Amino acid sequence: MKPKTNALLTTIALVLIFIFAQVMSQMVVVAWQAVEAADEGRQLDATVITDNPQWTGTAMLVGYVVLCILLWGTKLIRRNLLPKCTPPMPRRWGWTLVAFFAIAFAMSFIADPLALDDGGSGKLFEAMKSDPACLALLVSVGPLTEELVFREGIQRTLTHGGFSPTTALITSALLFAVVHGNLAQALPAFTLGILLGILYQHTGDIRLSLIAHVLNNGIAVIGLHFPQLQEATDTFPPLASLACGTILAAAGSGLLWWSCRHNANEAPKTEEPQT
Repeated sequence: MKPKTNALLTTIALVLIFIFAQVMSQMVVVAWQAVEAADEGRQLDATVITDNPQWTGTAMLVGYVVLCILLWGTKLIRRNLLPKCTPPMPRRWGWTLVAFFAIAFAMSFIADPLALDDGGSGKLFEAMKSDPACLALLVSVGPLTEELVFREGIQRTLTHGGFSPTTALITSALLFAVVHGNLAQALPAFTLGILLGILYQHTGDIRLSLIAHVLNNGIAVIGLHFPQLQEATDTFPPLASLACGTILAAAGSGLLWWSCRHNANEAPKTEEPQT
């Protein structure tokens, strides 16, 4: 089988398995609530997922753990994710993370005036913010699973299958955006996917993109506990919000370009791990 064909088939498999894990997790919640509704003689509400955030988060946490084990067991991702001689984290990774968050915050300023429909995800995350299992999902297991699927899985597979690094990066970011299921999440997710893909592409090390992803989700969860911060940004006039976003994006992009160049120069040559 041609390398590109094999890479495309692997990409399709990764996306389908990821979606399947999400759907099955939600179906478990629906089935459980259907049994409870039948016992109580009431009808199942259409908002069963958003009305049961703890169950939803716990089911998805278990589903993602099983998914990670499945990816590793079937070799859809490498068995050894890091080089045999793992290099130390380059000094300028700190600047790379600063650049990452500058651009991420910039996209928030730019997207806020659009007031896109989030399909109820905001309500769901708000209800999840204090549950331990949900926090584990949002801040650790979720980011790890998504990095394994979209960066270590899809982006690396397409690149090694003969596609250009740019094609692999954009494809993984687009798929990352699509699986979020609504515009309010998809647009920031596409930007996040591009940024995480750049970090992964320029270092070849999943640690940097994973750290950035975990910190990004962690800051978002902290923001849920301080809604006044979001309320403060909501008061910005649209043009002011757009201006702030543009300035941050420009500064962050320049810093990201600088740090990636120097990270690449600092990184020692290491042996590619075996699959």
